Amino acid sequence: MHRIFRPFLIGGLLFLSACSQLLYYPDSHMYYNPEQAELTYEDLEFQTSDGVSLHAWYFPAKGQSKSFIAHFHGNAQNLSSHFIHLAWIPEEGHDYFIFDYRGYGQSDSVRPTPKGTSYDGVAALEKAYSLYLESGAEKFVVYGQSLGGIVAMKALEKFEHRDQVDLIVLDSTFSSYRKVARRVMGSNFITWPLQPLSFVLFSDRYAPREFLDQTDIAALVIHSKKDPVVPFSLGRDLYGDLKAERKWFWQLDRREHGAVFYDYDLRYRAKFLELLEEI
Repeated sequence: MHRIFRPFLIGGLLFLSACSQLLYYPDSHMYYNPEQAELTYEDLEFQTSDGVSLHAWYFPAKGQSKSFIAHFHGNAQNLSSHFIHLAWIPEEGHDYFIFDYRGYGQSDSVRPTPKGTSYDGVAALEKAYSLYLESGAEKFVVYGQSLGGIVAMKALEKFEHRDQVDLIVLDSTFSSYRKVARRVMGSNFITWPLQPLSFVLFSDRYAPREFLDQTDIAALVIHSKKDPVVPFSLGRDLYGDLKAERKWFWQLDRREHGAVFYDYDLRYRAKFLELLEEI
């Protein structure tokens, strides 16, 4: 091998050696406090089956709850930034639950991996389901955003009350760690030539194959044609792979990732509330 290319190859292999870290960008900074927005909420803590302590916030609905929404957030920061995405929903009569994976926010500082977050997802569903039963809400909804989508789908494979889930929302997400890894590698000039190795160095062992093949949960897929983080093609493929009889695909035309409910355009908030009534 010509010596001029050797540093690039070594750098690429070092980059790939911590491959799971390509998927996770946690921190423990407090971005926004719900009290500043005068939102009523509860601080919660619960345990996973492998003994990890996770942190969550629960926002009760205003008045009688119409539905309970469990939010699996994306790969960066922590729940104190991600909760804003659905912070408006309790005012509309819906309970809202959001949690942090291991390594994020106030959850235990354990390195997140696809295996670990699969445990986190199941524990979060169990905690959310118990709160849902206590709340008296009519419907149980799972909302997976970006990385949270694949975590939520995998967790639902092991969730004992999957038949009680009325809707899963898959927002700007994907169903294959390998495909996303290839996308990340392709965006870096050092690792671009090594993209084919993504299928060797990344595993889809914790990808939701069973969920895609067998789910009968109504599903809403949301993806922007100009998504700069997760390519639109992955959202389109996900929608096609879902075997659910009832499914919807909202195709946005924005150069943004996971921004369907931004307050400069409230059309999709109204559309989402209509869907929650319909299911």
